[in-house]
Amino acid sequence: MKALGRGRRLLFGGSFNPIHNGHLAAARFCRDALGFERVIFAPNGDAYPKPGLAPARLRLEIVRAALRGEPQCEVYDAEARDTAPLRVVQTARALRQGDPQRPITLFRGLDALPKTHRAHFEIPDLRVLVVDRAGSGLDFEAILRAKPHLAAHRARIDYLPAAFEDPRSSTALRAGEISWLEGVPEAALKLIYAYGLYGAGR
Repeated sequence: MKALGRGRRLLFGGSFNPIHNGHLAAARFCRDALGFERVIFAPNGDAYPKPGLAPARLRLEIVRAALRGEPQCEVYDAEARDTAPLRVVQTARALRQGDPQRPITLFRGLDALPKTHRAHFEIPDLRVLVVDRAGSGLDFEAILRAKPHLAAHRARIDYLPAAFEDPRSSTALRAGEISWLEGVPEAALKLIYAYGLYGAGR
């Protein structure tokens, strides 16, 4: 499967509210098993329409702490510093233009695939990598049938239904369904405690 990511960078966007070990496991899988040269984490900004979002500057700092020492992983901070609510397409386009020799693949959970904008497919050589989250109950083919613009670009979507599944989520952490000590990288958890975020440690 390493040929899937050879010569490519993976754009891993999201709120990372907070980043957790499931995110890191996905990044390592894409780097080690699929052969992506870089995994680029792009936390979104304060205007992202999601309730209970910690300030972008803190989420950005926490993501950087979690990735410290993680080979071939980096942070792209433009979204976190912007006031626009959504700018994944702009991020992908900017990364593609900044290094046209290494094309971009957009990482998507199956639950996020329907939100993939048609403008992504206007970016030269962009592909979409779709993985399952365990127990999502979603159907890839049904999503394509419901979203004609995705079906039209099916040849540019790589769907791995059973290669990687991880049940961990930021929602489960905040709800207390997963232990903070087990669910979050140590460096990130120290900052979460220090800033009093998400009720961790109470």
